[in-house]
Amino acid sequence: MHRYYFHDYLDETITMDSKGVLFQDDATAVDHAVQRTHTLLKGAIRRKTGIDVATEISKGRRTIYVVRGKIATEKL
Repeated sequence: MHRYYFHDYLDETITMDSKGVLFQDDATAVDHAVQRTHTLLKGAIRRKTGIDVATEISKGRRTIYVVRGKIATEKL
């Protein structure tokens, strides 16, 4: 088991994970980061038209993955 840390970026706001979560492997940690993106975006979509979101996944001080995306709301 390895301890993974998930540092969240929502536009200009950064939330550093100081506790981490134990997972068996990197793939499971990435799946966790992707699934929790919904929580990061909850409520933010209604307030803005363009949102940058990212989760940096690290093992200790070493970043191993970044899950990122941009949400755009457009009136047609």
